[in-house]
Amino acid sequence: IDMDGKGHGDNYEYASDVAGVQTYKLVISGAVKNAWTPIGDYTNQFAGTFDGGGHEIKNMVVVETKESGSVYAGLFGYISADGKVINVGIGEGSHMVAKTEEGYSYAGGIAGENNGAISNSYNTGSVSSGSSS
Repeated sequence: IDMDGKGHGDNYEYASDVAGVQTYKLVISGAVKNAWTPIGDYTNQFAGTFDGGGHEIKNMVVVETKESGSVYAGLFGYISADGKVINVGIGEGSHMVAKTEEGYSYAGGIAGENNGAISNSYNTGSVSSGSSS
């Protein structure tokens, strides 16, 4: 998946339902000018399972800023204790930035904040977190 010039029009496509577990594919098309909104935050934490299928996402840019409060930057902003991310890479041209004037900032390639499980995944992009002052 290459985020450069691709977007998130209709982001998810139903894939299957096995034993009551629904599976969706992430479908990216259109233009978003090289930006991504992280999946999940403190209030709405990601609690599902995401399987990247061994794909690498390139040229993903996440810039999360706030005057006060917490900010989370990454493919996922906040993964709960029940969340699981596997088999995905964040590759070349990717930049994750989290900044706040007053509060806490969390940034990572896969997740800004992770309380769940991330396995067989990697980040080779840049990550920056801190105060914007």
